[in-house]
Amino acid sequence: MNGRPFCSPIQHISTLGKFIRKVILYPTVAASFALASAAYAQMNIEDLAQAVASGDVEIMSITGNGGSSGPVLEGYLLNKSLVSRNLDVRLGTPLFFKNKGVGQNMIATQIYQRDLSYMSDGENSFITLGPNERLSIMLIAYCVDFYKENPSGDDSFSITGIPSNLIDIARKISAYEGANPSRDVTLSAQLALWKAQGISLKEIRERFPFGPADETEMRAILRTSE
Repeated sequence: MNGRPFCSPIQHISTLGKFIRKVILYPTVAASFALASAAYAQMNIEDLAQAVASGDVEIMSITGNGGSSGPVLEGYLLNKSLVSRNLDVRLGTPLFFKNKGVGQNMIATQIYQRDLSYMSDGENSFITLGPNERLSIMLIAYCVDFYKENPSGDDSFSITGIPSNLIDIARKISAYEGANPSRDVTLSAQLALWKAQGISLKEIRERFPFGPADETEMRAILRTSE
């Protein structure tokens, strides 16, 4: 630690705020509803963790960008197969990114293209990887370690299993995000992750100001059924 508060409110608000995701309708607007429905009936949308476990997709060169929560991890996806892959933007199985040094560890719950764009048919939200494509991505993620600094471009990460004490809260955050896709729950989700680890709200508030509405939503996340 260098003595600077882990996450200053100015940095939190300016870096994160309400991040804007760009929706690309698929197929094109000119396509008929019948054709669109038929296309999606045949489309296989995968969870990122399953695609990685299969060996067909690789997550590469993940670094931080200075933020604590929200769109704060950047990197690449590589499709090592000869077929296109459609990946759900919500990670049904959240991913744990372990810092290769002594810095901040992260939990990711969503994935988008680097500019936060994704594809949608009105029901499914996903990103597409063409055969052998290398795609720039942005991960929606949260700081695990309350007393460590935000990850920067100098940090690098490897994917490991989520520690047992974090599995429940990681799944709750992912489930709450999935049930509330139009809400920005970034701050509340970060509070829930720290509270679940036993950090008191008093201590959190000293470093990371939040309001009554944030606390209420945090408690809703903690009560979420997976």
